[in-house]
Amino acid sequence: MTSETTQRDRVERYAETEFGFLVECSGAALNRESDGDRTVLAYLLPDVFVEVELDWVEAAAFALVGSPTGGGRPGGYNVDEKGRKVRWHLVQAVERSPDGAELAARLRRVTRESGPEAMASQLDALAAAVRQVLPDLPELVRRLA
Repeated sequence: MTSETTQRDRVERYAETEFGFLVECSGAALNRESDGDRTVLAYLLPDVFVEVELDWVEAAAFALVGSPTGGGRPGGYNVDEKGRKVRWHLVQAVERSPDGAELAARLRRVTRESGPEAMASQLDALAAAVRQVLPDLPELVRRLA
């Protein structure tokens, strides 16, 4: 096992730990997808999904949110096969929440860095933001659509 693989495994486990509350407390279904350049941990809840993207090229972590379609996550990346916007960066939803400006500013600050340590800080901030806005997240996402 290479040190790069070990580092990826460590970051992926950390991400699963940080976002584990979505499975443990909210009953989200977790799906893991990896294509070599990125790993996506997708958490599906009845009214919203949260995708934690670990970008290995940029050495950065992001969170995307959206509304489920047909009981699952829509295809495509930001837009679906019909050209409709279906995913937004978490910060876009957060800034629409009450008192979300400060939280959104923190998310923007941590995403400026890259590297394994930066990814850990990004995961910390993203998980904290999801925890804070989770009760309102489905409505915040609907407002983005």
